[in-house]
Amino acid sequence: MADCAHCKEKRCAGGHDCFGVARLAEKYRGKLGALHKAASIIEAEHYCRKTRLEEAVELVRMMGFKRVGLAFCIGLSKEAEEICTIL
Repeated sequence: MADCAHCKEKRCAGGHDCFGVARLAEKYRGKLGALHKAASIIEAEHYCRKTRLEEAVELVRMMGFKRVGLAFCIGLSKEAEEICTIL
């Protein structure tokens, strides 16, 4: 693990990737990357201003989803029914 505060070389100033971020970025391409980006935008724009359900609806819109699945336990059947009606 890099320790930026104590690094004497500061190779990052020349573009060196001490943390391997470029490798991690490969995981966030395509559909997963689009979902990650949309979720980040929603959090940045609506954090503490919209409910989680409103944020979920916004994500569905932003991603252009036509169908959404909802997993829930039997104890939350009434709540799941309401959420499905909203979605």
